[in-house]
Amino acid sequence: MDFRVAQRELGRAHVGGAPGLFLSAVVWLVAAYVSKRTGPNFALLALFKRGVLIVPGRLLLCVELFRAPGPSANNPLSRLGPETASPLWAVVIGARYAAFRSLYGEPLYWVLGAGIALAGVVSLGWICAVAAGAMEGAGLLRLVRFRAAAAADDGSGD
Repeated sequence: MDFRVAQRELGRAHVGGAPGLFLSAVVWLVAAYVSKRTGPNFALLALFKRGVLIVPGRLLLCVELFRAPGPSANNPLSRLGPETASPLWAVVIGARYAAFRSLYGEPLYWVLGAGIALAGVVSLGWICAVAAGAMEGAGLLRLVRFRAAAAADDGSGD
């Protein structure tokens, strides 16, 4: 399928992305309102709980309200959204780990963050986001062992 044809077809199927953009804006506005009323912790919870409704809500709007036709089975672009979301989040989460180095004084977070971000970048081509979880799990075990050894050395037990 020609790229431009696939693009037009996907644009029609998703109404140019407008329903998803609208729902995303509503979710962010709700989170901002919750943050103003109750604080950032509840705002994050509101963002997450409502954010998971964006994709199914977008599909519902496209099909039921706009009566948009779905993309054909051979449209190569229809798989790009779901296949790239997790690796991109891995890059974002890996970058976020740099802040943990400053917060907790642990250089290990730089290594973990770089590993998770690298796994995300690699996953964009290979779609193997499991590597990010394994890296984080291995790093967590290393950190727990390090903390236990440090507590045993100073006798505090904390």
